[in-house]
Amino acid sequence: METVNYEDLVREYNGRLISQLRNHAASVSYLEMWVPDEDPCRSIFNMVEAAQACGQANLRVRVQKSTLTQERLPAFREAANAVGKVSLEDEGSSWLISVSDLH
Repeated sequence: METVNYEDLVREYNGRLISQLRNHAASVSYLEMWVPDEDPCRSIFNMVEAAQACGQANLRVRVQKSTLTQERLPAFREAANAVGKVSLEDEGSSWLISVSDLH
């Protein structure tokens, strides 16, 4: 399963807003419907929904702890558990979030 880097995707998306007239979608094909949100919890959940809509069974996202704080994890888990199985790995300065069995 491919791991996407949240901060890189947001940076790429925002860069396309400035440099492209159309097709601002994420560089990852199954996230083409995803649009970043200022709230990282909501934004990452939107990634899960975009992956699910494109028929992906799993999604793995690496996000910096400075972006998605520990206090916000329960809200993300609650939302994502409604559509799949969530697992979380502490990688020191980042979280590795896996959502599998998307339905």
